[in-house]
Amino acid sequence: MPFESGVVLTEVKVDKSLAAVRYRYFFVFSLSLTLIVLMMPGSIIEDGKSWVLEWWPWGNSGMNSGGLPIDKLVHAGLFGLCGWALVRGWMSSARQWLVFYIPLLALGALTEGVQHFVPGRGADLLDLVADGVGTSIGVFVAFRQTRQGRRRGAKNIAQ
Repeated sequence: MPFESGVVLTEVKVDKSLAAVRYRYFFVFSLSLTLIVLMMPGSIIEDGKSWVLEWWPWGNSGMNSGGLPIDKLVHAGLFGLCGWALVRGWMSSARQWLVFYIPLLALGALTEGVQHFVPGRGADLLDLVADGVGTSIGVFVAFRQTRQGRRRGAKNIAQ
């Protein structure tokens, strides 16, 4: 449809299936959860950690600084969840993966910058790396699931 300026808009194919809508709602939920968790003051996180340790069956041994890097796993998990839901909800072609990957990396950098100003928190380059690793895993898994689903659908149609 040409406008007076001579610009022609093309139609964008958007998957409006119920599954895609559910993934989109899940993305909004996971993005909200990510922002809430990453913007919490350090005192609330320490209180939550103490509460978890009370219920943790192995005591403090698995959550101290010598154990797993829980902070990095949380960052990777949150961004992996966002990447997975984003791709599953909106990706309609294989070439679009970068369109989802770069904004999530930018969000990771932004949250690290903002954490510098949150009481009890700080910006950490390794957190940004964990955000990138989580995003990569989430986008990759969703991309593979999407491709496998399309292949199965094509096989079912051919039969």
